[in-house]
Amino acid sequence: LVLLIAVLAHEASHAVSARLCGYRVRRIVVNLWGGHTAYESVGETPGRSALIAASGPAANAVLALVGYLALPLTDPGVGRLLLLGWTFSNAFVAAFNLLPGLPLDGGWILDSVIWKLTGRPSAGRIAAGWGGRVVAVGAVLVFVVMPLARGERVGLTGVATVALVGAFLWSGASHAIASGRAMRALERLDLADLLLPC
Repeated sequence: LVLLIAVLAHEASHAVSARLCGYRVRRIVVNLWGGHTAYESVGETPGRSALIAASGPAANAVLALVGYLALPLTDPGVGRLLLLGWTFSNAFVAAFNLLPGLPLDGGWILDSVIWKLTGRPSAGRIAAGWGGRVVAVGAVLVFVVMPLARGERVGLTGVATVALVGAFLWSGASHAIASGRAMRALERLDLADLLLPC
């Protein structure tokens, strides 16, 4: 429940930022995989995209800081345990989402930076998609392969969790790369070549 509230706060922050940028927010979805905010982004710029992406992790970082500062003020017991869960959940959601690969918010920030530097939205999308694939492979290496190489035991639950998260990241990253390639093909089209003479 605490994690669900953290994700909801994260997505609500995206929605508020999108509205402040003048976009119409269609829906906020929170589920077992996390969540997403759908909004109409006609006329989107790299700066607005980065702002909307960064707002979610920023909200969770603020909530984690509030929880951390409140911890010394609580007595041991259920209340303190809930506050500790609140602090950890928000810190985790903020840090995880800042990893530089799509479909994570850090990937959208990377996408925006490369888009701004190159002037091509497709370049940002493809690079951030590959970043997502690197993050997916990195998660498997760090949490499964490296512990096994050190002779440590890795539980089935841990392997299943990393596999599910890795598959989610790989799928989102692959979709971003395909989207970027389609955008690149459109960027190469010259409207004059498509027009028929009168």
